[in-house]
Amino acid sequence: MAEFGVAAGGGLISLGKTAEIASKRYGVDIEVVGFDTGVGLPRPTEPRDAPFAFEAGDYAMDFDKLQADLRPNTRLVLGDVRSSVAEFMKSTTSPLGFASNDLDYYTSTMASLLPIVDAESGKLLPRVVMYFDDLIGYPYTTESAEWAAIRDLNATHPKRPIGLNYGLRWHVGAPFDREPWPELIYTLEVRDHPDFGRSERSASGPLSLT
Repeated sequence: MAEFGVAAGGGLISLGKTAEIASKRYGVDIEVVGFDTGVGLPRPTEPRDAPFAFEAGDYAMDFDKLQADLRPNTRLVLGDVRSSVAEFMKSTTSPLGFASNDLDYYTSTMASLLPIVDAESGKLLPRVVMYFDDLIGYPYTTESAEWAAIRDLNATHPKRPIGLNYGLRWHVGAPFDREPWPELIYTLEVRDHPDFGRSERSASGPLSLT
């Protein structure tokens, strides 16, 4: 599991807790990795970054405090995602199955996703669930930030499209159907993965996170 854009770290801590629950339920080890500059947003560099709404240094973290709160299954990788994510995807020995993106900018989102969609199939699960935090509300439009990044990646990677899980709120049930996150869940389909067509019916049942 990975989070791109950690900031104060609430999301990364939650991922660590969720990973512990899933590990116990399914008997697999799950590592959680958070990627961040550690010093807040970089300077926006182009119009799709919505430069009128952000400044360099926004969302800086308190590294020492966050590090103390992280679960044993969770670690931070600090640096520019243009290099850190690529290095991670090359070195990891575990397939990526979930990614949360909260990098705010078009350029940063593209930089974090390209190494994933370009990765060897063995570095990914056949379907990688993705959460995109910056799709709703001001200052984002369908022509900027994550919207534009998803569209541009899909145009160049037809065998690995990132698609919205449309209407997911009607499947998650109460109380989650009243929250915004079901509308922000996508799936990267790794259609060239050798196990893409393998049946999921052998899964061992639903997982409760409450």
